[in-house]
Amino acid sequence: FSEVFAGCEVKDVYVFGSGRYAERFMDWYGPVLGIKGIIDNDEARWGKCLRGIEIFSPDILNDRTRGSYKVIICIKDHKPVIHQLDGMNVEDYSVYDGRTVYPRKLRGYDVVCKGSDTEKPYHIGYISGTFDLFHKGHLNLLRRAKGKCDYLIVGVVTDEGVRKYKHVEPFIPFEERREIVASCKYVDEANAIPIDHRDIRSAYSLYHFDCQFCGSDYLDDPVFMNDKLWLEERGSELEILPYTECTSSSKIKKLIESKLLN
Repeated sequence: FSEVFAGCEVKDVYVFGSGRYAERFMDWYGPVLGIKGIIDNDEARWGKCLRGIEIFSPDILNDRTRGSYKVIICIKDHKPVIHQLDGMNVEDYSVYDGRTVYPRKLRGYDVVCKGSDTEKPYHIGYISGTFDLFHKGHLNLLRRAKGKCDYLIVGVVTDEGVRKYKHVEPFIPFEERREIVASCKYVDEANAIPIDHRDIRSAYSLYHFDCQFCGSDYLDDPVFMNDKLWLEERGSELEILPYTECTSSSKIKKLIESKLLN
């Protein structure tokens, strides 16, 4: 239960189970771990997908080299699966507790950036957004955030999240938006924000960052101010960065729509 991610950085990862525990695991940790496949004993599920990853029979493990993969059991009643994997001579597996949030080991977490003449105030920084129609304002936020931390993680809202919480359709699909953000030289890691865990407190539970950065358009938001106090109680910070007033995705969308109407 405690060392769920041990070995995941050097082995292919398979998730055992395709129910609610597996869905939660995939939402929180799937984008970072790079899941190789999902395993389930229910034959009716074989060939289908969960979060875009194909579901296989447990027999797929028989064709894998021992020691080259890890299985994470995402089933509430996990004991029968443990006996099953032991019978299959699976060497490396762990059990995910769906009631627990595990701080995950980040890519480069233990690596402090070198080449900077001045020590930055934070090691791990976090910022989130939709980043639709990527523009100068987005670039300025990322540059300013990176200027204050060694390792910058960016949470990107999924298409489903945009529809559910902003009630609009994104112009650019999520994976393209995430790839654009990830390719920015100021960004060390860009991940999907789980749709049901999009708040700052959930992000902190995952990343244990030293500072959450926000644009100044959130300055008077009481929710963010409450989160600021919550983070400070845990030794983290919430820092407001200047917002680029001259441009925004909303302004660009309105301009596009007005030209289309004309």
